[in-house]
Amino acid sequence: MVYTEEIKAIFKMDEITDLSAKLSMSKIDDISKAIGINERIFTINELFGGNGELFNKMIDRLNSCDSFDQAKSMLIHEVATPMQWEKEDKVRKAQQFVKHVRRKFN
Repeated sequence: MVYTEEIKAIFKMDEITDLSAKLSMSKIDDISKAIGINERIFTINELFGGNGELFNKMIDRLNSCDSFDQAKSMLIHEVATPMQWEKEDKVRKAQQFVKHVRRKFN
């Protein structure tokens, strides 16, 4: 599948060189536990169209993925593209969310 450059940019990861950045990318077992309440509300409103049920279902499905590539494909097809995460006002929040997802598979 061909993705737009904007979608690719959301999932691009820069090389981590400093210790604090490495620690912030430490592996997690459950994506939902890495997201605080304020960030959760903001993420639901900005990236999931205010649909908390969709957010919760997606987190459950992401947690059950076997690899980041599988999670990435699911996110792109089911939420990132339909919810237009590539729009300028959503890109930064989308990148933060993807960072949490990536931590699951480190």
